[in-house]
Amino acid sequence: MKAKKQLIILIGIIVALMILIRVTREPADDRTIVEAAGLVTLVPDTVSASDVTAIELAVGDKGEPIRMKRQDGKWVMASAWNAPVQSSKVDGFLTMLKELNAENVSSNASAHATYGVDDASAMFVRLYSGAEDAPVVELAVGKTRGWENSFVRKVGADVVYEVGKNVRQEVGLYGSDSSAQLKRSQWLDGQLCTLDKEKLASIKLTYPDYALEVKKEAKQVEVEVPAAKEGEDPKKETKTEYEWKLQVGGVGDMNMTKWKTALDTLASIKGDDVVDPAEIESFGEPNFRCEIAMDEGSGDSVVVLGYRKAGKMPMLKLEGQSLAYTTSDWNFERIFIPGADLFTLTVPSFKADDVRSVKLSRGKNSVLAKREDSAKDWTATVPAETEFKASMINDLVKKLEGWASHDFSEKDDAATGLSSAQAVIELGMADGKKLTYQLGADVPWISGSYIKADGSKVLVMKEVDREVIFPAFDSVCVPVKKEVPVASEAKDAPVADKEK
Repeated sequence: MKAKKQLIILIGIIVALMILIRVTREPADDRTIVEAAGLVTLVPDTVSASDVTAIELAVGDKGEPIRMKRQDGKWVMASAWNAPVQSSKVDGFLTMLKELNAENVSSNASAHATYGVDDASAMFVRLYSGAEDAPVVELAVGKTRGWENSFVRKVGADVVYEVGKNVRQEVGLYGSDSSAQLKRSQWLDGQLCTLDKEKLASIKLTYPDYALEVKKEAKQVEVEVPAAKEGEDPKKETKTEYEWKLQVGGVGDMNMTKWKTALDTLASIKGDDVVDPAEIESFGEPNFRCEIAMDEGSGDSVVVLGYRKAGKMPMLKLEGQSLAYTTSDWNFERIFIPGADLFTLTVPSFKADDVRSVKLSRGKNSVLAKREDSAKDWTATVPAETEFKASMINDLVKKLEGWASHDFSEKDDAATGLSSAQAVIELGMADGKKLTYQLGADVPWISGSYIKADGSKVLVMKEVDREVIFPAFDSVCVPVKKEVPVASEAKDAPVADKEK
């Protein structure tokens, strides 16, 4: 046992001596971990993020490239009227490129298409420095592997690398679809204004058909303050609170819960994509206007202009600035809130089962549908060579039962096309009551129409509701095609030429 122990000690001494000899004879390995692992960087050490003065992004030979440049210490989009860009996002993108470690996966040029780094389908990243026309770094970014990794090639070289970052996703391209296009909105800073919600003093909203003005008013309220010491009575103090009140316009009382929610959007208004200035010029004067006044000493007033036409993407612009931005219908209506969200727009209330007759009139055409009770089918006398579609009347009644107006108008019947209605619907109820609905002109700023509901004020009906409630006459009374009789072969057979 003792001999075995001595043998183990001897072996340990020999191993230690061998390591010592190796260390003293071989030079130290001064490579970085990245170099030792056989990885390379794609952006040379000679190019720092601060050296980059311009960036160009492009997808193959499709679409317009996005070009951003430094200007007065900030990034702007040179390819889009020098619109402001999210500088922190650009700087973060450059840092990411600098930190990419790449592993060689192929040196075969014929494999470029397989990895998606060929000229036709790759997403190109070009970095420029100073006044140089040629990029100091040019990368072709291809397909992704999994969720995180992607394939990259240095333009002008055959080697394909794999990097531990989904570079396409970093620029707003998802998946490996080579037909996907870059979006400017991924980079643009469309923030029109950022205000302190608590310092808003008044807001005036001007719509095409009416105007609203809401102001913040101070009021004194008495509050109870807990006693400072045990045995003392609680004290009452006067505290200043603020409440918003409708000053101009509207229909009855304003829904202040909805209004307070809207203030969050009004305090921070943002657009999406920059608009060609020529498009704004051709639009003409804005048809929406939002004037925001601040508390005294809390900053200047802000005016946001809105541009909206039916079927078109809405646009926003800060008064005094040259550039406008697109926005979604949803976001536009968080700024220019539809009347239905702020007020109770009264429309007739009825149950579909109580309707016994429906008369639809369009121009010179009309059809009267009747039923004895809700369990019976609709019947109607219709013009010759037409077929009555009872399902259209059913859909009309059900849609109208639950319909709510989208907005209202202060314009008169002549201005809204209701003095000569395009269509009229008359409902006859089981109790003998009648309800009348009139369809007016199209609304210029939304896909919809002006209507009146049994003598109501002028309301706005969206297109999706109008198509069901006011159907085309020939979709209720559908023309029946005549069957042309087929001639018999004997009667219509050509006569053979007589022999001469």
